Formats: sequence, C-alpha cells, structure tokens
Amino acid sequence: MISVAVRRKAGQPNSRKNRLLSGAQISGIVILMAMLLMPAAKPEWAAKPELAGLPTGNRAVGFPFLLESGWSRGTVARVQIVIWFDNAEIPATIRAELLRTGWAWQERRSAGAAGRQVVTLACSLAVDKDEEAGVKKWYAEMDRQVHAAGGRIYLDERVAESIDIAGYLSAGGVQPKQWSAQDGTWSLTGYVPGWTDGIQAGADWVNVQVVRRSGDGAHGGLTALALPVLLNEF
Repeated sequence: MISVAVRRKAGQPNSRKNRLLSGAQISGIVILMAMLLMPAAKPEWAAKPELAGLPTGNRAVGFPFLLESGWSRGTVARVQIVIWFDNAEIPATIRAELLRTGWAWQERRSAGAAGRQVVTLACSLAVDKDEEAGVKKWYAEMDRQVHAAGGRIYLDERVAESIDIAGYLSAGGVQPKQWSAQDGTWSLTGYVPGWTDGIQAGADWVNVQVVRRSGDGAHGGLTALALPVLLNEF
C-alpha cells in the first residue's frame, strides 16, 4: 500500500477520521511549517559550482538525495527501488535497461484491481555518496521511460539517523503540500519544480516525501527520502 501523508484542512473540525494531535504536537507542526517557509542555511552541496549553477529543470540534478545534501552525517545509505506495471507485462525495453544495471532484481506477480495482474521488479542497494549520484541520475531517466511505457517507479533512500528534514526540504526547493506527525514520526510530502513528474495525492500533485523517526535511547532514529511517495513500510 502506498503511504501518503494526510492533512486536515484549516477550519475543518476534528472527527474520527482526523488524527488527534496533542498541544505539543500542534506547536511542533506550526514551528516546522514555519521553518519550511523560511530561507534555510545552505548546506555543503548548495555551494558547489557543479550543482549551484545548474538549472532547476535538469532532471539529472534536481532534488538532492540524502548523502549528497549535506544534512546527513552518514556515509552509506540503503536504496530500495520498485518498478510497477499493472498490465502483467514489463516492456522489453525496460527489462533491457534493468539488465544493464547489474543489480539483483526480484520479480513478483500479484492480483490487481479490475482483474488485472500486477507485476513488479524490485531491488535493494547499499550505496555511498558516489554511487548515490549514479542511482539518482539513473532514477531520473528511468522515471521518464517507465511513465512513458505506462508503469510507475518508486524509490526510497534511508539513513540510520534522524536528520533535520525541515532544513533539508527547504534547501532543496520543496513546496510543502501535506504533513502528518504521530508518536515521534514526522512525514512531509511536497513538490519540487523541475524534478520528476510525480503523482496525484488527494488534491495535491507531489513528487517527494521525507519521513523521519526520532531516536530512542540506543537507537539513532531513521530518515527516508521517498520518490514520489513512500511505497514500503517505514
């Protein structure tokens, strides 16, 4: 199931369908959204000439991934990719592109809506910063090809730390659209102009989601960047 953050419209009364937030959570959300609308200090990636001088419409650059952004202290991230077609077949051109990667792809078939059969190809990778750049360029191109062939592609990148997602999204030029917060987990979904096409989520068009789970004791937390939204459990 696709995990998409849900927001309550201003002025709409709480109901059983709306998540109840404590006073502390509401205050935190107000502060977080204010931070997203304010200019943030530029991280290391924003000052680099090879990134700073490129137009926002360059799909091979676009929104920074977690390691390249400068907001993560880690050196390794886990990337999960799922390519989804609901017509039981993956075009030969797409399969050929996947073979060229040399990655271990797992194929799965399952029942979909209206009697259709869904077929997915998925892989999981551990990447450093240099490898991340290659995955990002590949994803931007495959997003175009998969959509043109009638499919969908999802990617999520995770680091074992709780990063400043407000500063990260603001510096990345994200237009915030939806949010949710519960039990130490924050989710912000938005749109990056000039990046990938994205999907419709309720009344909003989105192409990026970031989810953060706070650390507890010996656990250092977890942050996930999802394109266009989180497909797998967090």
